[in-house]
Amino acid sequence: YQRRVRGHEDAVKLLREASSPVTLVVTDNRPNFRIEKLVRSRDEGFGFSIVGGTDSKPPLPITVKQVYDNGPASGKLRCGDQIISVNGKSIEEYTREEATLLLRSCTETVTLVTLRS
Repeated sequence: YQRRVRGHEDAVKLLREASSPVTLVVTDNRPNFRIEKLVRSRDEGFGFSIVGGTDSKPPLPITVKQVYDNGPASGKLRCGDQIISVNGKSIEEYTREEATLLLRSCTETVTLVTLRS
């Protein structure tokens, strides 16, 4: 069965009382979160560059630095968008190099969850 919970305490209580496996779906209704699917051809990138990471001084979120004209990200991402996840994998604790390697390892399609300020 499905049950909506509001808040951390309700979720913890429900999980502790569960007698069978539980699938937990967490949603955030803040309007600034976006899901963007980018598709590229084999010989091009996704059309954006990033900055930030846990290794920056001070540590900063992975953020879109530049969006290239006519690339897959053009019209979808903006400079300053924070990248929360790549294909469902959180990158909030990644260095810039780790995030770059993950993005480069994606084939023709990538799904990003971003936070627009």
